[in-house]
Amino acid sequence: MKTIKLTALVFSAAISISLNVQAKDCDPDMPSLLNFACKKGWALPLGAGVEYGGKADASKNYETGVEPVAMLHFSTESTQIFIEGVENGIRYFASDDFLFSLAGRYEYGRKESDDPEFLKGLGDIKDKWMGVVEARYALIGDYDVWIGGRSMVGDKDLGELHIAVVGLGVPRLSKKVDFELLLWSTWANSAFLNRDFGVTAAQSVASGYEEYSAKSGHRALGAGLFTRIDFSDNWKALSEINYESYNSRLDKSPIIKKGRNSEYEANLSFVYIF
Repeated sequence: MKTIKLTALVFSAAISISLNVQAKDCDPDMPSLLNFACKKGWALPLGAGVEYGGKADASKNYETGVEPVAMLHFSTESTQIFIEGVENGIRYFASDDFLFSLAGRYEYGRKESDDPEFLKGLGDIKDKWMGVVEARYALIGDYDVWIGGRSMVGDKDLGELHIAVVGLGVPRLSKKVDFELLLWSTWANSAFLNRDFGVTAAQSVASGYEEYSAKSGHRALGAGLFTRIDFSDNWKALSEINYESYNSRLDKSPIIKKGRNSEYEANLSFVYIF
């Protein structure tokens, strides 16, 4: 199963409907931007989660898995260091209206031995690191209306992915529950697109698929719902449900033709914050 990152990541690009819960010293406080330390030093969230998602991009094969959850946050009034598994870095709250982050992200590849049947013959794809730059700017209130962006850049084989975001907040419905509804749009260069959907000459011979090479451009539109439930100051439940539809120009890929032109995924985690 692909690793599903809560932000996660995570973040993607979004229209955000936020129901802020905690006190002002935890702001900005959004389920897609975890801020457990609340500008007060260290926080160590530990727990477990269940995930449901496709075994690969464009896959018709879905599976459920259980994984441990472990993060580490260190926060001051203006800075947060975060270690969240596949993405680790530093976030700077430049003002009440603007924040940005720099991070390294571990992008998982594929092993043919674990791939669903429609990917057989395409070989392995190596895991790689990417650099990540992310920014959010509040237009109205405490991120009631905000805009942002996220860029992920790897080596020449991995390529790059860019995401655009607009956020819209609404009054909270509960003191215990925080929601974000996300809508996003992504663009990628040819290397990033072909990592998932391309077929080289060698892969064509091994798989029987026609050769295909995607050009740089729009990749997908998506929507997601992020939720955090505060049972207490220490116990939290985190959930994420995402749906993404690929640009129709990618339908020419034999991988998408054999699989599907959309994907969805969901996870639910319970953590205790030490």
